[in-house]
Amino acid sequence: MNNSLKKLTSIATNSSNRVLLAAVVAIHVIVIALIAFASFRCAVESFTIYVGQLAWNQLSTPSPPTPAGDITMQVIRIWMNHVVEVKLPQILQAMASLRKPW
Repeated sequence: MNNSLKKLTSIATNSSNRVLLAAVVAIHVIVIALIAFASFRCAVESFTIYVGQLAWNQLSTPSPPTPAGDITMQVIRIWMNHVVEVKLPQILQAMASLRKPW
């Protein structure tokens, strides 16, 4: 440990200010990239869970003309129309409100 600390000290004293500044900036960029990637991954996971729950709720709740669990092409078409006409505009509106500057 002492040997590596001596090497680090000698490198710091012998190198120019630009090299030290570049090293510090590089370390900060790496840390910020790691934090940004983690938050992006969390957002993608949350969105995936939300869409999965939405699909499960739409498919598991019975609609009036068919009993629960009887999934036909008509039910799938009704569900897709509902998603396109109701849920997709809600999602787009929520995304647009997130893009607005405060």
